[in-house]
Amino acid sequence: MNDQPQIMFQVSFKDFRGTEHIAVYKKIVSLLKLSSIPKQGTIEIMYDENDPKKIMIPKGL
Repeated sequence: MNDQPQIMFQVSFKDFRGTEHIAVYKKIVSLLKLSSIPKQGTIEIMYDENDPKKIMIPKGL
C-alpha cells in the first residue's frame, strides 16, 4: 500500500487455560520504522477468546 512494506508477525502464546496457539498478524509499516521492529522477543497481544487465531497488537509497533 503506497509503497509501504507489509510485515507479517507470527506469534505463539498460551491462553488463560494454558493452551498454546500460533497466530499471524499483518501490519503496514512506514519505511522509517522498519529497522526498529524487533525480529523476536515478547510483545503484548489481545486475542479473541472464541477464536484465538484472531489477535491484535494494541501497542504501536
